Amino acid sequence: MSGKDPTIIKELTEFFFKIFIPAFIAISIKIATQVKREKMNFTRVIISFIVGIGCAYFVFPFVEGKWTPLIVGVVAMSGEKIAEFIIYKWDIDTVLKTLIANWLKIDLNKTKK
Repeated sequence: MSGKDPTIIKELTEFFFKIFIPAFIAISIKIATQVKREKMNFTRVIISFIVGIGCAYFVFPFVEGKWTPLIVGVVAMSGEKIAEFIIYKWDIDTVLKTLIANWLKIDLNKTKK
């Protein structure tokens, strides 16, 4: 059991320093510039961070070298922008909200019986 602990700690520190920090900084810069142009709510900001860091985490194993933080940041911003286009321009946000609201309503109705 103790043999696996250094691997977990190594993975967590690698994730935090090589993926999370560059992606977080890149998404923060993107959100800061986007707030000047349009209104953003808290949900959009959280979704931006989750999608951007997720994209960076997905691409990280394929990138190595001294440019890794830069590439991770660019991928985080690009992936977040693509997800924003899909979610908000195609109005998937409304569809997801409706599905979740209906699911909660059905779930609440089942628990009342």
